[in-house]
Amino acid sequence: MECCACYNAVEPLMFTQCLEDMTVNCAERVKLTCELSKPRLSVQWKKDGQQLYIDNDRVTADCNGRLHQLVIKHADLDDAGEYTAVYNHLFTTATLTVLSKSISSSALLLTLRPILLHFRTSYTLKNKAQNVQKFKKDFALRQ
Repeated sequence: MECCACYNAVEPLMFTQCLEDMTVNCAERVKLTCELSKPRLSVQWKKDGQQLYIDNDRVTADCNGRLHQLVIKHADLDDAGEYTAVYNHLFTTATLTVLSKSISSSALLLTLRPILLHFRTSYTLKNKAQNVQKFKKDFALRQ
């Protein structure tokens, strides 16, 4: 997390709340929040130093007074990186880490069913996606 502020003689302009590093799982919602000391100022959002494309569908940016938020509705691995909110020469930066979903070995074992192929027999098996696979083996099949 990094923050840069600027002071002037009248009223200091600075980030009063900086972005914070986050770690989320794939498909989770991400909300990056920062706050400027003055209201109604627009920040630019960057990812890894490049202007961030706000599609207003999966990724949205909002400003409510002094509070600025970037929301990613369903994070994926490509969303991981360094995010920066910029106003003129002021900025705040945080790192987003996105963890991939993994299947536990016990959950995987629960989805498997043993099969035994019978000698010189042909079988047609359908999987959940209704794809058909034909097996012709010199072994036995048993469900």
